[in-house]
Amino acid sequence: MEFALTAPLLLAVTFGIGDFGVAMYKNEALTNAAREGARYGIVLQTPRRTTGAIQTAVTNYLTNANITSGYTVTIPAACVNTGDDLSVTVSYSYGIQVLHNVLNLIHAGTTFPSMITLQAKAVMKCE
Repeated sequence: MEFALTAPLLLAVTFGIGDFGVAMYKNEALTNAAREGARYGIVLQTPRRTTGAIQTAVTNYLTNANITSGYTVTIPAACVNTGDDLSVTVSYSYGIQVLHNVLNLIHAGTTFPSMITLQAKAVMKCE
């Protein structure tokens, strides 16, 4: 009887740990991709790197991290002058499907979200 009462909570905690771990990995990959793109874009080069080239660097990093879709890369402007700020923002919609479904089994109509938006931003000075 006690197991029947505690098993749903144990499952929710177990799957929650798994979902949280994957979300943390994805968030770290987004942070590193934003840094990689910003670093790629600020290095002094003639001609300066375009926003498209910076976006390609971010996309390549995310592809290597097994994030192939569902993300957006925002670069307001590429470097023009030395000392300008270059900002690279990467957003990703992450689905918490397993934990959401387990919580829905425990309590139908749960308000626990099935999607969260992970976001990372890197700002660096142009060389």
